Amino acid sequence: MIIIAVLLILAGLGVAIYFLVNAKKCKDHKTQDDCKEPCQWDTYGNKCIEEDDDLTPAPPAEPVEVDTAEPAERQSRQSEPEGTSQQSGSGNKWKCYAGRYGDAYAVYQNNKSLDEVKEHYDTIGKSKGWKTSCTLSPDELGCYTLQNPEVFDNFGYTLDNRYNAKHLKHYKDVGRDEVARFTCEGGQLGDSTFGDDEAILTPREININRRNGAYTYLLTSPNGEYRLALYHQTRRGRFFLRKGNSNIVTILDSQLSQADYNAGYTKLRAWLSGYDGNLYMRWYKPDGSGGYKAGKYINTFAPGTTNNQTKSNQHVLVLTDTGKLYMDHGLGEDEQRILVEGDE
Repeated sequence: MIIIAVLLILAGLGVAIYFLVNAKKCKDHKTQDDCKEPCQWDTYGNKCIEEDDDLTPAPPAEPVEVDTAEPAERQSRQSEPEGTSQQSGSGNKWKCYAGRYGDAYAVYQNNKSLDEVKEHYDTIGKSKGWKTSCTLSPDELGCYTLQNPEVFDNFGYTLDNRYNAKHLKHYKDVGRDEVARFTCEGGQLGDSTFGDDEAILTPREININRRNGAYTYLLTSPNGEYRLALYHQTRRGRFFLRKGNSNIVTILDSQLSQADYNAGYTKLRAWLSGYDGNLYMRWYKPDGSGGYKAGKYINTFAPGTTNNQTKSNQHVLVLTDTGKLYMDHGLGEDEQRILVEGDE
């Protein structure tokens, strides 16, 4: 009996050692869907990291240039002597104009006419200063990715220009000709549909203005009346919903103790998590050591939610023209997490 017991113990140890050796570390997961708890997906670094690892900081928002010339024109231009290239293809700029602005997109959808899109620009868009450029900002390319399942499913989601070459190529080769939306107002995410009176914020680490008493604006309703802002003070960070110049609702409040501040926890970080869709604020030491203090977050899944099929980074924070603020995970209206009801 003793021998059998010893053999069983050894067998159990062997199994445990096997699983320890063969267990995947977070860095071994190469896709967002494989990056499960306790790991987290690093949106800007485009990689799976440990729960306590620092997220990659947001890069400067450098626009992504898209060549607007038609293929035949591009080929002709490549063979021309230097200095003789013609202006970019006018057809493409109207496709990009329609993809950027919901009103122009609706005009195009009526009759699939770029002439009508141009007329919209001449009569409305030009006076508003709307752009006809095919240069996409990282945000616009991120919204294009989320609103186009083919791009999202094949290439994942990132706001970092170091990792979005495939996303950009898809827009140049496919999306532009199809007049695909890349606006961050209105559109589609999974089973959810957004109107042109709704602005969306995609997952990201927030570039905070860390001056005492400074506001960082994250999201503005399409009519410009409401804004989501982060207000930074020496030992306090707050998310406010603002109407005009007034703070009307506090969304999240993280206040650091004087003792923790004296211990060096002076750097506030905030992010909309691509992993779980939650909104976070935490205080860190500038060198990242010692963990974090005064951690606050909002659970953004609707109470009693029945759908847990959300993909990594399939989350958007939505602000409407009536001041309604909610989190949407692409699961349809019944699964929204409403943070502020608005004036409806």
